[in-house]
Amino acid sequence: MEQELAFWKSLIRLIPVFSLTLLLVAGCSFNTYVFDGHRGGGASGVVPSGMAQITFVSSELSAISSLLIAPFVVYMMDKSDEIEKSRMTKDLFTGSMFLPEPCSHKAGMHVYRMFENELSLLSYPRLLFVDNLGKFGRVFNEAVGKEGNVGIFRARLIEEGGAIGADAVLSGVIYRYKERIGEAYGVEEPASVAFSAFVLSVPDAKILFGATFDKTQKELLSNVTDVGYYMKGGLTWWKVERLARFGVEDIVGMLKSKFRNK
Repeated sequence: MEQELAFWKSLIRLIPVFSLTLLLVAGCSFNTYVFDGHRGGGASGVVPSGMAQITFVSSELSAISSLLIAPFVVYMMDKSDEIEKSRMTKDLFTGSMFLPEPCSHKAGMHVYRMFENELSLLSYPRLLFVDNLGKFGRVFNEAVGKEGNVGIFRARLIEEGGAIGADAVLSGVIYRYKERIGEAYGVEEPASVAFSAFVLSVPDAKILFGATFDKTQKELLSNVTDVGYYMKGGLTWWKVERLARFGVEDIVGMLKSKFRNK
């Protein structure tokens, strides 16, 4: 009797392990389907798990024939942000709330390059580029310092877009870009990323598209909905660049479905 009881207790303890195994197999099979471009309906390169969120989308995106990709800028925390560590900040392009943390201006260039690489795979619209991150960063920070008025920054984006003949401009704001503390198989603190991305039309500066990504990596067992990403990125603690790239890939995947196909 005691042996039978011990057997059933052991079996019950193995149920979570079996469940996780099934989830991993399902995630692997799902990714195989999604990444196989020859299977009908597969959206190559995008796992639609909802890590990134669309805040606004306009049907006018389909009319864009040329898109300027402008450098992403870093939100500069003021003294009140530093004092109140839990103070949320509203993104003035998407309306979403973020919890910012200090990060290097280089984060803006890293995310910009990710968007550049992902969007360069598209045959349409025609992509245009500008690489003066310092100028865009200064303009944004000056605007934020004026009681949240980003009109100056918006005007500069439109000015740059108009000067090179773009129909619209894609840019965004980085609120958090925190590298993991630790190694791939054990961390003190995981990687954490938060940013907005938006598309403005030229010359009227209308917001045609808004999206956000706000993610801190967690253990798979505490968030099994991310199983597809773990299968794609590996069952380890990711570096911040890998985590950010998931968000960029998601957002570009959303944009692909809205741009006119040629």
